[in-house]
Amino acid sequence: MASPTLSSRFPLLAAVLLSLVAVGCAAGLGSARTSLKKNDLAGAEASIQKFLAENPDNGEAHMLMGTLRLRQGRSLEAARSYDRAMAANTPALTPAQRSDIYKERYDDWVRLYNAAIKHRNEDDPRGGILYLDTALAMMPEATRTLWLQAVLAGDLKETDARQRYIDRYISLVQPDVTEGLKLGLKLGMTPEQVEAKLGTIPASDKKFDDEKGIMVASARRLALSFIKDEGGTMILDGWHFFDAKDPEIAYQVPRSIFAQAYYVSAVAAYEAGESDPKRYDDALRLLGIVEKLDPSNKETGRFTSDIYMRTNRTAEARTAYEESIRQNPGDAVLLLNYGNFLLNTGDYSGALEQYKRTIAAAEKGSEEYERALFNSGATYKNWGVAIDDSIRRAAGSKPITPRQTELVNSKLRESARYFEQLRESQGARTDFPLLSELVILYTVMGDAAKQRSTLSALEARATAETSNCTYWRTMATVYANLGDGKKSDAATERASSLCP
Repeated sequence: MASPTLSSRFPLLAAVLLSLVAVGCAAGLGSARTSLKKNDLAGAEASIQKFLAENPDNGEAHMLMGTLRLRQGRSLEAARSYDRAMAANTPALTPAQRSDIYKERYDDWVRLYNAAIKHRNEDDPRGGILYLDTALAMMPEATRTLWLQAVLAGDLKETDARQRYIDRYISLVQPDVTEGLKLGLKLGMTPEQVEAKLGTIPASDKKFDDEKGIMVASARRLALSFIKDEGGTMILDGWHFFDAKDPEIAYQVPRSIFAQAYYVSAVAAYEAGESDPKRYDDALRLLGIVEKLDPSNKETGRFTSDIYMRTNRTAEARTAYEESIRQNPGDAVLLLNYGNFLLNTGDYSGALEQYKRTIAAAEKGSEEYERALFNSGATYKNWGVAIDDSIRRAAGSKPITPRQTELVNSKLRESARYFEQLRESQGARTDFPLLSELVILYTVMGDAAKQRSTLSALEARATAETSNCTYWRTMATVYANLGDGKKSDAATERASSLCP
């Protein structure tokens, strides 16, 4: 899919030089200004160079040189001149001049960023990276630059380079992320939810530009960046805490925070943990940030749970999960992840309790709701099988008592009940693995009527799944459990012809 480009948040400053005249400049730069106004770039350069030779720390002269370099298409040199202008002190720039520089830099950054996007859309990521190197010099604080560099390096399969860009990106946004999380901010919040966390921002202190998607809380020196989701709702995309020296115009630049950067780094640390277990701590730290920044990420819990299991830190994991749930008792994703963790430890009853809470907290039909139903069904089934195995090992050659059989069947009935709820929730979306689970459960429980009707529904999928290797493997297992060797062999043969 083509990547979107950006629109400049400021008008192009065709009349910048007029504003410079208004605030007053050194008289010796008059000829340079006149030459620039006439677009006599050679004349302007000669005048500026001569002036700078005598006044090397003059801020306005370096500013004019930056403007000249932009007109010459030499953005990297323009950025260097602007840096010198901002640092100069004989005389220093006025606040208005600093704002003008910021506007010019931002407009050129937009041009460079969009050129990089164009190259990516034309399958030329290498060309895009070249533009972004210059864009980064033009606006080092523009977080999107480093993230897009990481994306382009990923397009080129340059894993090490991608991680270097991500590491630089994280170092740039981490102070903002840390402070924002302390306030309870997270990506995807609406402006109303942000204010609910921050406390109502007085009208005199709040500036909100709906078109630009920027909310500024001046007293906190905090700017929040919003984008519209697919439904048109404004949602939080990032934030930045400003320093007192930053010009007010800087608040209007979007500061996107990409939770995916932390997630990619977490996965890399997780994979490195296999050979260097100390990296698991890095992975846990990064995954914790992702969970807070972007609760919609469904994969963090799986990695977190696996790391705790691999490092034998189950007590620490329980404490961490329970504290998080205490703070967010209605977070369905968190509850589901905790249930999965407990299941991995063999705590069937504890896992089922968390799945039950997930079902109550999640919206019906949502991914979390249906995952919790499936996991509940699978947990009861596995629990029943574990009890049955234990009973048979203990009994040896002795017969199984009715009470023992009922102990197993009670778990299987609960399993079937949750799978049936999931089937009802999915409706026409019900997949064949779920139907196969139900057929086997009904068979074990001796419910012939439900077994026949569910088996018919499962067999009816054969036409749609005619070339699906997994379907025919599943059918071979189902028929084997039903004691139908002939059909099981036929399904096995069909699967063998399809599977690689």
